[in-house]
Amino acid sequence: MIKKITFLLVIALMMFPFLGKASNVVIVNLNQVSMETYFYPLTFDNLALDFSVVPAQSDVLQTLVIKNYGSARFNYEIEKLVLWSSAGSDFMGFAVDTKLGEATYDSGNQVWVFKSLNATVPLSGKRFFVTAETKKNGSDSKTFQFLMPAYSDVDADGVYDMGDTGMFFESKTILPESGLLNIDFATYKATTHDSSGPVTVITNLKNGQTITNSTDFTITGESRDQGGSNPDTLEVCIDGGCASATNTSSYFLKWKYDWTDISDGSHSIYTKTKDSNNNLTTSATMTVTKTTVQVVSTANSIVSLNKSAAKADGSDSILVTAIIKDSNKQAMQGKTVYFSEFTAGGVGVVDSEKVTDASGQVVFSVKSSAVGTFRVSIIVEGGSIIDDNIQIQFIKAASEAISYTDGEFIKLADQKAVYFLDKKNIRHAYPSQAIWESYWGNDFSFVKIVSADAMAGYSLGVNVPFKAGILMKIPSVAKVYKVEANGVIHWIKTEATAKSLYGNGWAALVKDLSEAFFTDYTVGADID
Repeated sequence: MIKKITFLLVIALMMFPFLGKASNVVIVNLNQVSMETYFYPLTFDNLALDFSVVPAQSDVLQTLVIKNYGSARFNYEIEKLVLWSSAGSDFMGFAVDTKLGEATYDSGNQVWVFKSLNATVPLSGKRFFVTAETKKNGSDSKTFQFLMPAYSDVDADGVYDMGDTGMFFESKTILPESGLLNIDFATYKATTHDSSGPVTVITNLKNGQTITNSTDFTITGESRDQGGSNPDTLEVCIDGGCASATNTSSYFLKWKYDWTDISDGSHSIYTKTKDSNNNLTTSATMTVTKTTVQVVSTANSIVSLNKSAAKADGSDSILVTAIIKDSNKQAMQGKTVYFSEFTAGGVGVVDSEKVTDASGQVVFSVKSSAVGTFRVSIIVEGGSIIDDNIQIQFIKAASEAISYTDGEFIKLADQKAVYFLDKKNIRHAYPSQAIWESYWGNDFSFVKIVSADAMAGYSLGVNVPFKAGILMKIPSVAKVYKVEANGVIHWIKTEATAKSLYGNGWAALVKDLSEAFFTDYTVGADID
């Protein structure tokens, strides 16, 4: 227990002559500890000193000297002194506060020295605790009353040497100017009977904590026995049901418990630990809340199309369906989903954003009056990209289709290139001999020779594609496509499918297309 009596030292920093002078102020608070009446043998976390330091600037505590003003002796009643920094509240000690170091006893000067601490003290300050651990077979009535002696630096170098006292900081600040004594004291009580139970701490959960998105959680902790025995059994109790923890080191010094099938809501957790002398300790109960926060999973969400190509007539539509799921594969209702086009101006969407229904689904109806292949994406509120490479095609309506057989065929007298002249007097080039042959073989007898002026009078349109029914491929991709009307192509996904459609000699029917002309074609649905 800590009495709310505070020694307040406001100390002007007095720097050594070789460091110059400074007017910075450092504050040291000594909180008076209301000591326990007795310290029993083989116990720890016996609080002896409680103090805080607020520096003028961020500093580093290197050494601290403590003296027992009482009569308890090293190696008789006192096993060791331990220095802690606060975890943010009053003293908690074992497995909660941060252990900074153990003191070495200087028998010549009868002081305890914490060396090489390297403890950062921020501008906001830091709170420290000193505890005593006791030995067995000490003498009754020996007392524990601790003092932080005044600063004394014999050789005035700002660095601790044996015989010096006080606090030693990296900045060489002088603290304290006068001794700080805890007024209350405790008395050693010799006993051969262990009546103290273990101390058990859960190290990865705190009271009031919320855990999310996992139906399983491994609780970890540490345990240590008071009174010289060892923890023998340890149970974790959740919502009234208790089960044994797993020992991950000797005597449950470290342990774990696998908490599974965690339901959403509030859960009470505590531990029961018994030592080898049958002393039982039940810890305080903490409350932990489990909640499921749905997080969009791009891996579990699905985007599908009812078809990959539609007529570019402004009414034929492609339905793009998105089902949004979380990391547990659960549908996410009420999520805003956005339909976005990378190629501006080509695609018309009835709704560019929709909210998912109870099944996590939205459906976009996509239409276009423009011919072409367009790249679109599905994005969920918050920026999760479900699919950013959806390819959809819009092709000429049947009424606008060009047969490439009903019209005139023209060329210049001194050129090999042949053009198809449609009914609108737009000329379309045959980009390769293979494409011409897909329609006419080697027959050029009906091709009309025209003058250069006449040729120049005809607007140039799109290239003539392979004739419908032809199999084609490009050199860089191991895919064979079937050509349909209007230059729509379909990937034949398997050799078995190709054989079923064209027989065992299908490979000989495949025509090569230069990659330069692949963009003349619109990719349609695959043929399985």
